[in-house]
Amino acid sequence: LNDEFKPYNHCGEIIEAFKLNVFNRWGQKVFESNDYKLGWDGRFKSVQAPTETYMYHAEYKIRFTDRTQIQKSQKGAVSLIR
Repeated sequence: LNDEFKPYNHCGEIIEAFKLNVFNRWGQKVFESNDYKLGWDGRFKSVQAPTETYMYHAEYKIRFTDRTQIQKSQKGAVSLIR
């Protein structure tokens, strides 16, 4: 089960300046976070959001152990299935 939608930090990089927004099909923001450890649990205003496809936009910086940095921006869709 995937109980949260959040990034997976598989290489142990340091994630900085993180922002994740999730929107419903009408463009209404249903989730926002500045902490990559906090994911969206499929709720909007403390109520389970309906089954549908949601759009997300994530922006973040990755800092590697050699102190190089990469700024990333990703957009996509996530399907909420109950």
